[in-house]
Amino acid sequence: MATTTQHSPPSDREKVHLSGAQETMLGTLFGRAQDAENEKPILNDTWAGHVLDQIDYDFTKLKMDRMQSIAICMRSRTFDRWTSEFIRSHEDTGATIVCLACGLDSRSLRLEWGPKVRWIDLDLPDVVALRRKLLPSPDGDYKLVEASVTEDAWLNDIPADRPTLVVLEGLVMYLTAEDGEDLVRRLVEHFPSGQLAFDAVGSLMIYLQSWNRMLKATGTTMSWGLNYPQALEALNERLKLRDVARFGDQDGANELPYAVQWVAWALSVLPYLKDLGYILRYEF
Repeated sequence: MATTTQHSPPSDREKVHLSGAQETMLGTLFGRAQDAENEKPILNDTWAGHVLDQIDYDFTKLKMDRMQSIAICMRSRTFDRWTSEFIRSHEDTGATIVCLACGLDSRSLRLEWGPKVRWIDLDLPDVVALRRKLLPSPDGDYKLVEASVTEDAWLNDIPADRPTLVVLEGLVMYLTAEDGEDLVRRLVEHFPSGQLAFDAVGSLMIYLQSWNRMLKATGTTMSWGLNYPQALEALNERLKLRDVARFGDQDGANELPYAVQWVAWALSVLPYLKDLGYILRYEF
């Protein structure tokens, strides 16, 4: 398996031409690859370096810093844990895992899941085409779907025969409120039981997004902000908030340098700052 220190000749690399929210997935990839090279990684996603080594893209454009990489990897590690917990808790019945806007994420490769699990990764056609070139498909009941999350057909094609976890990592803030709320309603109405796991930002973060260098570099705009964690409970009476993980609550926070732990604490408990963003797990 390659790492970020093993570089292919530029002529052998896949040129990547993405923009907007799709381009931000390259920042996520870069952050995970940087982390995997650290002596004490948070996520240790070695697949990220494998992918990074195959593409031709100027990552300096994204102006990623160490703090962003830390946040990306703590978020992914939290989603990994929640996914593994869901799979273990449904070993008897089996489970479906659906990762929307999967990008170049390797969760289906880095986690263990058995024959009773159906795994579906979904993204837009150009992203799926790139993913097929750069990442192998895992063994088992796996499907990679080309679709927009705002369409209906892909959801109708997923059997609603078992508990389902839907992971929406790095997605909902780029949807309009109307599209996001409609997506949540459709998911809860389609599956008989399960969980939704996603990261969200508050309206203050929407207001401050011009300070985010990666968003500015990619021409991306965040649109949908949730001002309090329980906001989506109003969309369906079956939908209940289960967990809120602010920055200081996320997996790996206690492994950070002490100075960064203080920042994490402030972003978790201080008024206004604690609602800049969080990771949420709902059940239905």
